[in-house]
Amino acid sequence: MSAPRNMTVARIIVAVSEDTGVPVPAFRSEVRTHDIAQARHAAMFVARRRLATWSWKRLAREFDRDRSTVAGAIEKTARRLPHDPDLRDLVARVEASLERQEGHV
Repeated sequence: MSAPRNMTVARIIVAVSEDTGVPVPAFRSEVRTHDIAQARHAAMFVARRRLATWSWKRLAREFDRDRSTVAGAIEKTARRLPHDPDLRDLVARVEASLERQEGHV
């Protein structure tokens, strides 16, 4: 899945925010409640898939996190996806929303 020129972490965060109701500023905050952390992790996971050519450092900077934190969140999300239908559905809805925005559907 290649990233179109107009794909940004900000667009991914907005898509996850609209789906989950988690406010956009919460994605870069230090708050770690379950709902916010799950939304943030989903955004990181989708961002890594959509922006695969980005360095870990660049991706981490977009979330105001360090590289290891982002990598851990993405790995945790990848491990949970096969066993968590709610998370899997969230990622699918966000990716579908981004596809619609790009005009691919």
